[in-house]
Amino acid sequence: MKHFNMVCSVLLVVFLYGCLPSLRPSLRPLYTDDTIVFDEALLGKWYSEDVGSWSFIKEGEKGYGVRVVDDDGKEAWFEVHLVQLGEHRFIDLYPGETTAFENTPEMYGFNIVPAHTFMKIELSEPNLLLQWVCLSEVIEEDPNLLKHEELEDGNSILITAKSENIQRVILEHLDTVIKEDGGEEFRRCPKIFSKEDVIFEEKLLGLWETEDGLCLDIIGVENGYDILVDESGQLQEFKGALYTFAGQTILGLYSSPPSKEEIEAELHLLPDILMLVESIEPQLKIRHIEWNQIDAFLKNTSHQLFDGPPEPDYVFQRVPEETAPDDPPEG
Repeated sequence: MKHFNMVCSVLLVVFLYGCLPSLRPSLRPLYTDDTIVFDEALLGKWYSEDVGSWSFIKEGEKGYGVRVVDDDGKEAWFEVHLVQLGEHRFIDLYPGETTAFENTPEMYGFNIVPAHTFMKIELSEPNLLLQWVCLSEVIEEDPNLLKHEELEDGNSILITAKSENIQRVILEHLDTVIKEDGGEEFRRCPKIFSKEDVIFEEKLLGLWETEDGLCLDIIGVENGYDILVDESGQLQEFKGALYTFAGQTILGLYSSPPSKEEIEAELHLLPDILMLVESIEPQLKIRHIEWNQIDAFLKNTSHQLFDGPPEPDYVFQRVPEETAPDDPPEG
C-alpha cells in the first residue's frame, strides 16, 4: 500500500532521488542580496511520474515555500530562493517547518544543524527540470577549492565557504557539478477541479476493510473527509475531498491540511494523491490515478480517461457497526 504511506522527514529532499553520496550540503546559502530573483511562473504544483510533487507558494517578497510530497506520500517543507548566476538559475533549499520533530525533546533540536542544498533549474512551461548541484568531485580533486569540514562519519563534509565563493566554483565547474542523472523533470499539474466540482457522498462514511486487513475509517468533516488508514497496526491520517471530473468520481487525498497560503493559491484543489472511485456500494472499489493520465486525457478527450487494468487496486467491504449487547434480564 505504498500510496497510503505518510512519513515526514526533514531529509526527504535527499531520499527523493535515492542515495546521493556526491551531494554536499552547505552551512551558507547560495544566494546573496544581488542574486536573488523571483519568478511567478514557478508558483503552482508540479508532478513527476517517478518522485511525486513539488508545490511552490510565495513567501515574503522574493522567497518561496515549497511542500515536497514523494510518491509514497512522504512530506516535508522547504524555504526556497531562486538564484540568478550569469545566464543560469538555481534554487537554494533550506529545511522549513515540518511535523517530523513535533514530539521530540527541545534539546534534540539544538543538536540538528540545518543546511542548504542547491539545484539547477530550467523552466520551459509546462516543464520544469531540476538537477542537483553535486560538489564532491571538484572538492576531492582540489580540497582547497572550497572551505569545508569533514564530519565524524568520515564520508561526509559540510561546506563552510562564503556564498560568493560557492557561486564562483559552481559557474567555473558547471559541467562537472551538474549531473544529467542527478535530477528529475516535472510537469505542471493541470487545474482540473474547481469549488463547484466538490461533492459529498454520505455512503462513503464508515469503516472499510480489504481481505488482507487494510482498514479505512472515513469520517465526514467540513469541506470533506478525515481518513484514517490502518495497515497492520501502522496508522496514517489523510484529508480527503470528493470531486467529479469527466463523469467520474475522484477521491483526492492530502498528506496534510492545506495552509492558508496554499488555499489562497488554490493549491488545495490539486490533491497529493488521486483515486478513482469506481463504486461505493456494495463494495468500495478505488483505483490510483497518475497525473500523467489526466494530462493525456486533456490532450485528447476522445480517448478513455483512465487506461490501465480492469481490476481496481483496492476492494473494501463495509465493516458493520458493532451492536450493543442486550441488557441482562433483571432479577
